[in-house]
Amino acid sequence: MRNYCRFESHITACQQKHEVLQKEEDGLEEVNDIEPSHCEDSQSSSIRAPLRNSGLSGSSKEWSSEYDLESEDRDTPIGTTKSKRSTTPLPTPYIEAVKLGGTGTMTVRTHKVPVRGKLWGPFRTREDFEFAETAIVHGLKQSCIKSMLDGVNGRWANNSKLTMFNVNDLNESLAAAHNFVPQFKEGEIGNPNDTVENEDDTPSSVELAQFKREMYHKVLCVILRSLRKRSHHGDTLKCGDKIRRVLYPGFVIHSIDGEESCSSCGTRGPKAKHPCPKCLAIREELTRFSKIYTPQTQADMMGIIKQVKAVGVTARMSILRDVGLYFVENTFWKIHNSDPYAAYSYDVLHTFDLGEWGKHMWPLVLSVLGHVKNRISRSMRRIPCWRGLKHFQNVAEIPYADGNTYWDILKCIIPCIVQLLPHNSPLLHSVRLCAILRALAGLRVVSEDHLKTYKQFLVKYETYCKKITKDHGKNFNYPKHHNLIHLPGDIEHKGNIENFSTRPGEGFQQEIQQAYKLTNFKDTDPQASLITRIDENQEVIARIRMFVDSHDEQLHKAASAEAQTGDCEPVPIPVHFN
Repeated sequence: MRNYCRFESHITACQQKHEVLQKEEDGLEEVNDIEPSHCEDSQSSSIRAPLRNSGLSGSSKEWSSEYDLESEDRDTPIGTTKSKRSTTPLPTPYIEAVKLGGTGTMTVRTHKVPVRGKLWGPFRTREDFEFAETAIVHGLKQSCIKSMLDGVNGRWANNSKLTMFNVNDLNESLAAAHNFVPQFKEGEIGNPNDTVENEDDTPSSVELAQFKREMYHKVLCVILRSLRKRSHHGDTLKCGDKIRRVLYPGFVIHSIDGEESCSSCGTRGPKAKHPCPKCLAIREELTRFSKIYTPQTQADMMGIIKQVKAVGVTARMSILRDVGLYFVENTFWKIHNSDPYAAYSYDVLHTFDLGEWGKHMWPLVLSVLGHVKNRISRSMRRIPCWRGLKHFQNVAEIPYADGNTYWDILKCIIPCIVQLLPHNSPLLHSVRLCAILRALAGLRVVSEDHLKTYKQFLVKYETYCKKITKDHGKNFNYPKHHNLIHLPGDIEHKGNIENFSTRPGEGFQQEIQQAYKLTNFKDTDPQASLITRIDENQEVIARIRMFVDSHDEQLHKAASAEAQTGDCEPVPIPVHFN
């Protein structure tokens, strides 16, 4: 313990030695904290939280007497106590979010005075926080939480350290903790692809679509401003092998869906004369895979925009309509090695799993075999078990499915429908070719032979799609069907589809599904607010857990150093986190 005190005294001496320098670096240290009485008079409120856990910074007396981290008898909720200026500045900054009276706006002030209270505040005790963490992380329902609290505070345990007695106590603590995370605002969530699919050549639609693309590229221009000069002249950077190199940043892969591809490339929607962002395919020829289309290049598109600047509005709109562009200067044109038309990559999740198969082919199969849906489900239940293979109890009646579910259905659907369709059915051949194309596209190691085979099957797929159009009236003249022709080129230039997959960014849907299971599956509008509150609770718990774990780690390091140094060892050099 004596070495521990020497260690703390050494830290204090170093802090006092550099006190003047720290005051010059942080002028806000001289500003007194807002008093509670002042907050009441001005109708303002403040919320304080640490940017990082300060660990063992400062003297041990300060932590033991002022903050009392280990005692829970004198705990006070964060933001409600009167704090004093610290005579010894701490190396870790803290923030204070102050809500100004009247205007309702928030302002942030930084302090080097730590927050009074526990790191697990606004929960009264650490046990309360850990109980709340268990309930939120494991998605316990209100009835289950109520039963657990009744048991812990009843006959399950004696002298329980929990200060929560019912669900309302838990909700009050969580509501107070919501002040430390961004708040959700009411809004409307829909399918973004619907806005693009509804675009046409009417004046109002063209004006709105051009405005959206202008805003998109103006925002990107601000965000990517620091990369423009570096992309042309390079910048030095220490790489992972500790060697400094001159790097030229650029965007060679755009992992985006169909909606954002029209915005990033500045092209018109699916109803335009040239709906594809990568080539100049005509809208009436999107079903043809055996034809070679002229690709869109950055130099050609820049030349067209430069050309239309010198003509009138009517002639300009006519020229841009013929090439499928809007009168928008693309932000990526100013960044070297960032051709947006070449960077746009095939999106397997939205274009194939959710599009070609999930939105078009699978509904067509169900409509053709609607009278024997029960036989499809029965055959799917009899599929043998296999590692990683998902099974469905009633596959023909699934009301909603994501891209992974549709891909799992495609893996097993062939033996389930082969006996239900006529001999040599074009629909069966098309579904089989869909499965082959998807399997080839999903290979992690793709060779030239694989791509050659893919192109051969793609031509066969075109033939059977024409027969389906003749037999069932299905129209395949849509961009997601046409984009299959660009997949081999993307794999040749960018590697396998994992390099440009949009699946990593779709994890939020899994969180929504988990939160949806905690609802009553009806009353859509109230349940939407409940889902956002569940997400806020998870964010709050994760943030408090980060502070608590950091604090425990610092305590463990200090205890280990005390046990290893002994009485004759020198005082260790203090380490401050910047």
